[in-house]
Amino acid sequence: MKALMIYGMSLLFAFSLYGQKASVQLIVEPQEVAINQPFSITLKSNIEGDVVENWPSNFVKGYGIQSMSRFVQDVNTGKMMQEHVLVFNGVFTKLGTYKIGPFYVKEGNKTYTSNTVKVHVVANPSSGQVTEDVTKQQLRQPAFGVIEVSSNKIYEGEPLVISGRVFSKERTFGRPVLRKPFQIEGISDMYPLQQTERWESVQVKRKNYESFSFEKKVLFPVGSGNLRIHPFEIILPFGFQDFNVVSSVPHVEILPLPANAPSEFIGAVGEFEIDQSISSNAAKQGDIIQMNLVISGRGNLHAIETPKVILPKGVNAYGDAEVKEDYEFGSEGASGKVTYTYHLQLTEEGEKVIKPVKVAFFNPKSEKYVTISAKKSINIAVASNPKFELQHQTDSLVASNNILNDQHHLKDGKSKLLQSDYTWLWITLIGILSLLVIYFAFKSRKQGLRLDEQTNFDKQQITLNIPTSQEINLLIEELKNHLDHHQDDQFYATFDKVLMQLMKHKLNISADQYVSRLELLDQLESNNDSTKQTIENLFRKCDATRYGMALEVSEQREMLEQLNQIR
Repeated sequence: MKALMIYGMSLLFAFSLYGQKASVQLIVEPQEVAINQPFSITLKSNIEGDVVENWPSNFVKGYGIQSMSRFVQDVNTGKMMQEHVLVFNGVFTKLGTYKIGPFYVKEGNKTYTSNTVKVHVVANPSSGQVTEDVTKQQLRQPAFGVIEVSSNKIYEGEPLVISGRVFSKERTFGRPVLRKPFQIEGISDMYPLQQTERWESVQVKRKNYESFSFEKKVLFPVGSGNLRIHPFEIILPFGFQDFNVVSSVPHVEILPLPANAPSEFIGAVGEFEIDQSISSNAAKQGDIIQMNLVISGRGNLHAIETPKVILPKGVNAYGDAEVKEDYEFGSEGASGKVTYTYHLQLTEEGEKVIKPVKVAFFNPKSEKYVTISAKKSINIAVASNPKFELQHQTDSLVASNNILNDQHHLKDGKSKLLQSDYTWLWITLIGILSLLVIYFAFKSRKQGLRLDEQTNFDKQQITLNIPTSQEINLLIEELKNHLDHHQDDQFYATFDKVLMQLMKHKLNISADQYVSRLELLDQLESNNDSTKQTIENLFRKCDATRYGMALEVSEQREMLEQLNQIR
């Protein structure tokens, strides 16, 4: 029986993999380089087959090629997908704009094609060139660290690429250990980028160095002012002697967006396009159709607002728009598209025209707001449907008739009450009504005070969303599952999350409140918490694996045991 169950589960898993949509994706980082500046090209595919490369002229491919196969979870469907990854590297030898790809993956009689990516080879790249900021004092040291940024001055909402880089006069004999990663105050909107972490030979101010970069991320600052960046600290092992490197910190200024933004501005910063379509151009009264609005491009696509649609009379929005996100984070921010599906109910017959939807975004390159609209209007022919009856309008008519009847009866009653024979009754009723109004007003005020007190209490309960022991235990069970299935990336990402939740639990801090790792560790130290040092050491082990140097399973189990001891 057990064997049958295992066989059945294997078949289901195999069918789920077979049913997944074919995908071949090419990723290039960075897309703007200098002559002879190394960069990485990553090919991701859920198809296992022969790869046909397609390189442009003046490209020299490096010797190191990394390949791996793993199972990842689709964020949209939640299903497990098999993913094959190839990472190349190389340089261009001449200035110009080059197209890399498409690459092809052949599986049996079928061939699947990737996207293409343009790479600009320029004399002075805008990203990743920080050698001018290196000081004479750093050049006199055996090794030094810098934090690379794509720009020293950007607008709020504009993507900023940041990474750590180490320069050394010689390569280390052992693996470097990251004691403290760089930190950015007040930034939670940060995403890791694909990166090949390897030693490479470079020149800094006409001196030869060995170098590697790590922790490459893209972030989207909100608000203006100087970005507060804390340095990283890393240990380089040279034989029996270690060298501690503390990086320098770059200056990055965040500029506010210009005033007087157009009314159609949706908070988008970057370069975008818009498309508009309808599920059917012919319908009848009462039908509900779908209108799709697609915003595509690159920038802070993940953070834009839902566009407003102006509908003609007889076309009503039926609920909120459904949102489907399809983008990836890279050096230009979030690139891809977001689809908004509006459900529209047609309540009147005739020709209905939905005008092209307009949206506005801020282009940081031209430093101007740009308003765009869909290419053309949408025409819908709505046929009459005698059986259709708009419920809320019918209810409104009934309510109106009742109000008119009430007013009529009140008018008749008023004429009788005002007659002299009923004067005493009228005075008595006025007195009783006055007393009732005073009584209910006093009672409502007391109930209102109680409701306000209850509301304030509820708000405090919501605000203090402190991680519970049960929630932390569930995360630890998730850790064990990643460990058993050798899912290293998920293991370390979840481990980092557990440590953050554990510290917030100890310090009674809401899970929704953003507090940096350094601040939490400082608070533990202020409280003389004995677990502070263990938590810090566990963070270091997690960070060290980001060099692509994963720990052994036995070491991972040891980390899990230490976590169980301090929770």
